[in-house]
Amino acid sequence: MPRGFTQSEKDQIKDLLRKKGQELFVSQGLKKVTIDELASAAHIAKGSFYTFYKTKEELFLDISGYYQQKLFDELEPILAANLPSKKRVSLFLKTALERMKDYPLLGMVNSEVVELLYRKLPQEKVDAELKDDILRADIFKKYNIHFHYSIEIVIKTLQIAVLACIQNQSDHDNSQVVEILIESIVEKVVRDDEICD
Repeated sequence: MPRGFTQSEKDQIKDLLRKKGQELFVSQGLKKVTIDELASAAHIAKGSFYTFYKTKEELFLDISGYYQQKLFDELEPILAANLPSKKRVSLFLKTALERMKDYPLLGMVNSEVVELLYRKLPQEKVDAELKDDILRADIFKKYNIHFHYSIEIVIKTLQIAVLACIQNQSDHDNSQVVEILIESIVEKVVRDDEICD
């Protein structure tokens, strides 16, 4: 009778599934990757994959949430800086776009992928992950950054802007477009506040 995985092995396998899953999803797309490929890349049997995730879409959602949180954690010091709110948000967005190169799966999340996730996963699960984006946005409140619009509208605006910038990276004018887009959004949505204490 086969033995189960130790907690340490489970942690290692989950990390490997995230790493290899990101590589496969980015290179082949969510639709084309198979459970067999994911299990093989993590050096586990196909049946063992289901110990960790029910579907490849669930893995994709987990990877997305994991790397979003990691990115937010890396960028938090920018929001804590002793600068005006607009400058902090602008630096946050520009740095996020630069760092997205390290998390290419995040650039894949578009309306087609979200639609596929809603078809393949329970709506509550996808809604919860999208709501996590809003909860991560509480970081702006933590550093006394206020907006002219609701946080839901701000997050959606920022998500669309980031995706547009990522999808346009091969354009030789992209850096100017990114600069204009970020500065315009920041000017429109971020309130002028005093320097963060």
